[in-house]
Amino acid sequence: MVIALVAGVVAISGALAEEEVALDQLPPAARAMIQQHAEQGQIVEIEKETEDGRVVYEAEIVVNGKETEIQVSANGELLETETEVEDKDAEDEASISWGRLPKAVQEAFTKAIPAIRIDRVTRETEDGVVVYEAEYTVEGTPREAEVLEDGQILETSERVAAAKLPAAVAAAVKEHFPGAEIEEAEAVHVTYYEIELEVQDKEQEIRVLPDGRILATEDGEH
Repeated sequence: MVIALVAGVVAISGALAEEEVALDQLPPAARAMIQQHAEQGQIVEIEKETEDGRVVYEAEIVVNGKETEIQVSANGELLETETEVEDKDAEDEASISWGRLPKAVQEAFTKAIPAIRIDRVTRETEDGVVVYEAEYTVEGTPREAEVLEDGQILETSERVAAAKLPAAVAAAVKEHFPGAEIEEAEAVHVTYYEIELEVQDKEQEIRVLPDGRILATEDGEH
């Protein structure tokens, strides 16, 4: 029993090994990618990590006083980036490569964005929930799609020019915010679940987002 336990510990430590390395020790492709991101900044340190037999390099870079961490494969593929934010209440957001997305997320994006090249995918945590956001363009119009870890589509959105807003929407903005200038507008398509409940002999209808947030509630009576 003791031997089995020791063997298990060795296997775990071998799955993720880290060591600090110098820039000139990196493969040419990985070194070039890190230098590209550090062109206007300073490389603080580089670590070589082995995850399940795969070697990756994580570099800490400071540009204009902001700290950025990037993860690069041995062949120079940018796997992930994460930039320090000044607002302590802001959620972490990091770019992530397609190959590192959960399979359910890949399938959801493929279904929601068929035959369109995705420009960028980020992974962020919103109120403790992990959300993946894809940015893409259709006929010159920027669009986004948000998907949860289990593959549920949270929402999709597309940029709308102020001149193309529905008349009622434009009129409402003008009425409630006279003199304001519309800087940016998006049409957001949200997925939610509409649920009817009976609470203490009263009917209640709620709308719940896939991540568990309550969107709206309506009360009724028998």
